[in-house]
Parts: sequence; C-alpha cells; structure tokens
Amino acid sequence: MKRILYILATVLCITAPVSCQKTGEEGTDISGEWHLVDTGGLIDGQQLDIQVYVHFNNGSFELFQRLGEKQTRWWVYSGTYSTSDNVLSGRYSDGTRLGGTSGEGYAISLEGGTLTLTSVFSGEVSIYESAEIPDEVRENAVAPVRSAETAAPVPLL
Repeated sequence: MKRILYILATVLCITAPVSCQKTGEEGTDISGEWHLVDTGGLIDGQQLDIQVYVHFNNGSFELFQRLGEKQTRWWVYSGTYSTSDNVLSGRYSDGTRLGGTSGEGYAISLEGGTLTLTSVFSGEVSIYESAEIPDEVRENAVAPVRSAETAAPVPLL
C-alpha cells in the first residue's frame, strides 16, 4: 500500500508542475492593413497633419508615414513583430525597437475593424482602423537613408 501511495505521489509531483504552469496567452492576430485615425492627444497643439498606414503580415510589418501638411513625401519603414499576451513588440530593420526609446511595446486591443495600441511605457494611445493602403502611398514611399541631407522623421509606431 505504501508503495502505491509513493508511486502516486511521485506521478503527481511530476505531472502537477506541468499542468499548473502558466502558458502565455496566444498573441492577438493583427494581420492586415491599418490607418491611424487618432493619436489620443499625442500631438495635440502641434498642428501637424499626420498620415500613417501600417501593414502587419506574418511577423513582418511595413509602416508608411507622412508628417506635415506641406509634405508630399511618404516614408516607409519595415521590420519584424510578434504578439504575445496581447502585447505587440518588435524591431525596425535598423534594429530600433518598436515603441521608441523605451521599446517596451504596445498593449493590443482589437475590436472589429479597430486596433488600439497603448504604449506599455507611457500609456499613449494610438487608434487604427482597418483600411487598404492606397497604391499611390506604396508607389511613392521612400525608405529613409541615414546620409540624406533631409532626415526622415522618427516613425510613430
């Protein structure tokens, strides 16, 4: 009888940690094309015309950005991303982490055709709506060049 209890206790000790381990929540699927519609007050008072489109697809992203109403140039940035426990994280192709200098990522809220990204570091909110990226944006976008006389603006994502 003691032997059976010992065996059951051993089996329980071995299997209990496996069944009790917390596994990360499956990441939210944010694949698709999105258009920035609200910066949650991030740029209030700066009187900037900001246009941002982003395409998330299988761990890669492209961000198209134009800042300023007089700007005709679209900048394109690319990189990789992942989602885990409803947090978006990743890096631009130059190694810079998503989320600016803190690079801690964004909490994700996805409801229908609205994607809300909240900076884990600052709490700043950006709201995107599902929207196809216009062909003219893709065709006219220029990748930033470090040696260029006119510096590309810092990406907003």
